[in-house]
Amino acid sequence: MKTTFRKSMIWLHTYCGVFVGWLLFAIFLTGTLSYYNEEITHWMTGKSLSTHSQEAMLANGLKTLESKVPNATSWQIQLPDDRGQQYRLSYRENGERGRIFIDSVQLQEREEFATEGGNFFRTFHYTLSLRQWGGRYLTGIAAMLMLVGVFTGIYTHRRFFKDFFTIRRGEPKKFVIDLHAIIGVITIPFCFVISFSALAIYINMYQPFTIAEYFESYRSLDREVSTRHAPIKALKIDAQHPILIEEVLTTVKQQWGDDVALSSLAITNPSDVNAQLTASKAKTDILSNKAQTLALTRNGELLSSIEPERTARMVRRVFYGLHEAHFATPMLRAAFFILGMSATILIATGMVIWVDKRINKQPKRIHRFVEKMNYGIFYGLTLAVALYFISSKLAVFNLNLVHHELTVFFSAWLASVVFVLVVNAERAKFGLLLLNTGVFGVLLLIEFIRLFEVVTMDSAQQFDVPNLTINCWLVLTVFYFSYSSKKLKKAKSESKDVKELVQC
Repeated sequence: MKTTFRKSMIWLHTYCGVFVGWLLFAIFLTGTLSYYNEEITHWMTGKSLSTHSQEAMLANGLKTLESKVPNATSWQIQLPDDRGQQYRLSYRENGERGRIFIDSVQLQEREEFATEGGNFFRTFHYTLSLRQWGGRYLTGIAAMLMLVGVFTGIYTHRRFFKDFFTIRRGEPKKFVIDLHAIIGVITIPFCFVISFSALAIYINMYQPFTIAEYFESYRSLDREVSTRHAPIKALKIDAQHPILIEEVLTTVKQQWGDDVALSSLAITNPSDVNAQLTASKAKTDILSNKAQTLALTRNGELLSSIEPERTARMVRRVFYGLHEAHFATPMLRAAFFILGMSATILIATGMVIWVDKRINKQPKRIHRFVEKMNYGIFYGLTLAVALYFISSKLAVFNLNLVHHELTVFFSAWLASVVFVLVVNAERAKFGLLLLNTGVFGVLLLIEFIRLFEVVTMDSAQQFDVPNLTINCWLVLTVFYFSYSSKKLKKAKSESKDVKELVQC
């Protein structure tokens, strides 16, 4: 232990960050991109938003399911929304699950998208693509150490107001320290909620012995604390008429208002006279990740309501909802995105500060290795993200790499790390900045070409919100990497001039 409590907190803050800094950077960057999960998928596939009413899409979904799988034991219709969520049908027949994808514009069956889209970032940020090899345990450890870093950071940067209003732009190393302190003050609540909610979401995995002490399994615990609509028994009598979707929607609007937006409709025993329908409301006005639901008959009659869940379960669901931010409006989602990127920069600047302060305290090999790995992990990951996007966007030029997008992503990241390890640190940093500028610039150019083709083919085509959102962030990204590379080149030029002046 150090001589004082504050020094102990500073030491703990430093080495908690160093121990999982690279991992936290990857988690926070991909997790922040997950705020635009649906928008990214919509943007990568180049599809248009639906203009059909929910009633028309529900009727179309029921008609498709009735013709394709009339004897299925359950149906579900997932409705698209203004964020670009896919329109898909699912069913269960003879114990097997199946899915049917529908074009939300043409209302016709289509092939499943080959790209994983934004869903890759969502799953990667909590599994690290190691779902079967302990990925969620690694992210759980990182979340716990991030919580430790948040609380010890309060002691480390205890002069909040002085740190917040102090920025020394003339000195690069001190500027990074001030930037780290400012971002730390701004993002304390955000980092706490994200880290704590990450642990709460998988509490059953991180505390299995507690569950085993009082319950037979997690499933029995789930049955104990969760509430569901009481199922109605099938009479095994075929219905004489199809499901009356107009009556169902009339009942739903009586309960939730005329402007209600549904996210899905599930039907149990759809061909039986005692079919049970469960309508789920879009989670745009609640913090909980559990949607509000109504149970109805095939004639639109309202069944008994669901019982409220236990407080502990409700609290966990609220933290789950806060983590996903499904309730966020476009402006609030942009704010969450900025906070997430700020937290990512907070982690990166923390690693840079450690390198700068340990230049004379660590063996040169260790210091050089950490410095180079910072560039490889940070700029290599952003380059991998850009190439992941390009792998689907190259379809504009009939160059389809979408089936290899994950290979492209991980290969680019690995190649960046190898590159920085074999090249001089400054050259590696400058090279990766230039590569990021070029690749993101090419991506932006491809998007402009695609948009030009769309507008040329259909003059009535409008820029939808998801596409516009991603393109705006893309422009800002190109500007950032372009500015950073120019600034680094200028600094190298000035440093070279100073050396030549000294030699003279």
